[in-house]
Amino acid sequence: MNKKENSANALPDCVKQLNRIPVTADIRPTLKQDRAEVFAKYDYTAIEKRLRYSLLYLAASETGVDTIFGRVDTDEFERRYVTIPIKMLMGGSKSHNYDDVRESIRSFNNKTVWYHDENGNEFIAFPLIAVFLTQSRGNVVLKIDRDIWNSFVAESSYYTELDLLRAMQMSSPLEMRIYEIASFLKDTEEFSIDFLREIMCMTEKYKTTGEFIRAIERCAKALNQGDISLIIEKIKENNSRRIERLRMTPKVISDEKIREKDIKERLQKFGLRYILTPYDLQCLGKAGFTEQGICANIVTLKIRQQQMRLEKYDPQAFGDSIVKLAEKAKGKDNPQGWMIEVLKARNKVSAGV
Repeated sequence: MNKKENSANALPDCVKQLNRIPVTADIRPTLKQDRAEVFAKYDYTAIEKRLRYSLLYLAASETGVDTIFGRVDTDEFERRYVTIPIKMLMGGSKSHNYDDVRESIRSFNNKTVWYHDENGNEFIAFPLIAVFLTQSRGNVVLKIDRDIWNSFVAESSYYTELDLLRAMQMSSPLEMRIYEIASFLKDTEEFSIDFLREIMCMTEKYKTTGEFIRAIERCAKALNQGDISLIIEKIKENNSRRIERLRMTPKVISDEKIREKDIKERLQKFGLRYILTPYDLQCLGKAGFTEQGICANIVTLKIRQQQMRLEKYDPQAFGDSIVKLAEKAKGKDNPQGWMIEVLKARNKVSAGV
C-alpha cells in the first residue's frame, strides 16, 4: 500500500485497538434467525457468510466493547468502524491471505439478497456498502454509514438461536445453510429440490439432483456430531423415479448432555488451564483438591463457574466461593466430597431443577 492510500485510509481516533478475547468453553455466542433469512436466496462464499455472521452479531452488541468477533466504534457523524479479526473470517484456517478477505468484502458489497415474505412475495435487500479501510495486527476495519448500520441492527433483532462459533467454523456455504435450517426448524417440513437449489444458488455447482441430494446428506451427517441432528427423507411423487422433495426433521440433543460432552472433550484436548482460570485452580488447590480430584469433578466445577459468572458478573466469584465453602467443610470426614455435593445442589438450584 503506498503513502497516498495510507493517508486516505487512515483510521480516525475513535477506532481503538481490539483486545483479543479468548474463545473458551463458556463463551458460546448465538444469533437469532427468522424464516425470511434462513430461506433467502443469495450466493455467498464461506468468507462472505462469516462476514455476515460477524456483522449481525456485532450489530446486536454494545458499541465500544471488545467481543470475540471484534468491536464497533462510532465517530461524531455516527458512522461505524467495525474491527473484525481476520482469523474469524477465515473460519479457523491457518491461512493469513488478506487478499482473500479483501476480495470477499468487495464481492459481498456487490451481491444482492432475495427474500420472500410470509405470503410468498419476493423482494430485494440491497447489498451492504462497507468501505474496506485497512488491515492491521490481524484485523480488518470496515467503515459503514449510519443508515446502513441501523438496518443491520434492525435485522439482527429478528434473528431460533444459531450457535455462531460452530457456524463460523464450517468450511462450505452449503454446510452453513443446512445448519441454519436445522437450527431454525421446530417440526418436520418438506422442501422441493428445485426450491432448495434456487435459494442456495446451487443450480450450476451440482449438475444433477442426485449430486445435490448427496451433498445435503453429507452436511446433515456432519451435523449429527454436535448439538442438533437433521434427519433427511427423500420423497418421490406420483410413482416417479425422480426424487422431488426432501423431508427434514430436526432433533435437538439436550443442553446438559452437550455441555458435559463439550467440557470433557476440552479437558482431554487442552488440559485444565483451558477449562478453569489460574485463580480458580489456585483456590481449588487451597481447598485441598488435587489435580486428579479436579479432573474427576470437572463437569460439576465448570458448570458452577459458568453459572456464577452469569449471576455475579465477576470472573473471580467462583474461586472466592470455593475458599468460603472450604471453610465450612473443615471437620467433615471428606471435605472435598462434601463440597462437590454442595456444588451439585447449587447447580440444580441455578438451573431451576
